[in-house]
Amino acid sequence: MNQKSVKAQVSARLAGAAAIALTAGVALGDLTGDNVTGEIVGGPGAFAVDPPNAVVGGGVEFNVEFLGTPSHAIDIGASSVSVSSIFGARISTGAGEVLVLGDLDSSQGPIIGIENFETNEEYTIDDVTFTDNEIRFAMAPNIWEVDGFVSFDIIFEGGGCPADLDGDNDTDADDFFAYLDAFANDDFDICDIDEDDDCDADDFFAYLDLFAQGC
Repeated sequence: MNQKSVKAQVSARLAGAAAIALTAGVALGDLTGDNVTGEIVGGPGAFAVDPPNAVVGGGVEFNVEFLGTPSHAIDIGASSVSVSSIFGARISTGAGEVLVLGDLDSSQGPIIGIENFETNEEYTIDDVTFTDNEIRFAMAPNIWEVDGFVSFDIIFEGGGCPADLDGDNDTDADDFFAYLDAFANDDFDICDIDEDDDCDADDFFAYLDLFAQGC
């Protein structure tokens, strides 16, 4: 394929690619809008989750209640979980209570790990276990302080987003034009999608396919 024909093919698809760039700004593959469940298993039954079902969005999805009084707030983000003490006093969860968050279905695929674990309590990442679409967090043994918290990120199998060149977890015009710049400047680290040590029409079309898939 000569240089002239390569340019012609690129020009023929550029208008369509620009249209994709302007409409593909919604991040895909996260838990936002997902219907999830929450419950406490184990322990003597003093703790419960309210409501038992919620839709992931902005703010707190669940409250853990101690004998009917809210004790912990559960905030599920696009790919994160935060458990915060809101009881107003120190409270013990030392009887084997486990918080179970289920039906965590992401279009990125099943859960494969936990990262960025943070806490000001006595917990470690070993207190979190998971299956493909469920997180189990051992709330005990511990005495939670008033401002106690635990937070962590969820890693999904398809968590990578090759078309996201600016690292903001979506594919939009900024990513598309960043690729065009890399392509024009033969920046192989970015534009050589098929890893054959050049930047040609095959790489350009391969990026369009990745871009259209979104994140």
